[in-house]
Amino acid sequence: MASINFNNLPINILAKIPFSLRIAKSEYDIDELPLEIQYLVNKYLENKKLNINYDDVFDVKPELSVYNDLSIINEEKKLLLNYFKNYMMTKIGSYPYDPQFGCRLKEQLQTKDTSLRHTLVSNEIELIANVLGRDYNTPISIKKIEIINNEHDLYVEYNVTVVLEIDKKQFIINNVEV
Repeated sequence: MASINFNNLPINILAKIPFSLRIAKSEYDIDELPLEIQYLVNKYLENKKLNINYDDVFDVKPELSVYNDLSIINEEKKLLLNYFKNYMMTKIGSYPYDPQFGCRLKEQLQTKDTSLRHTLVSNEIELIANVLGRDYNTPISIKKIEIINNEHDLYVEYNVTVVLEIDKKQFIINNVEV
């Protein structure tokens, strides 16, 4: 049987435990506690074993982790890269609560003139970099933009590769589905 010492629990967990249990004694076998308290304590102990500190989490990705939970992003550079990629794939007007959020990358990729297309796409990607850099107070610069179009019988597929520099470290974003 596992036991728990209430003196070792954080304040937010202790606040959920009835006062009568806390003053009776400080150490209990977990099986002695009411079911709700057992669940609360067991959940706290599991998170402690996983060593997840939610103060260090910036955001989550909708991908399953090894624990069948959402994947967390706990590095600012990974967060910026994820936001950059998401921003590139979001069309303006697709969010009803913020119709100005997004980019016009898809329409600009369909421009026939290749030099105009490259200029429009470069400007749009620079705009995204400036917005994210200002929001997160981190310098983001675009080093290279490459647009490759694969023509098929019925459609044209565009692959955009962007080389970014964040805090003097280069990152490559490719396979963006626009």
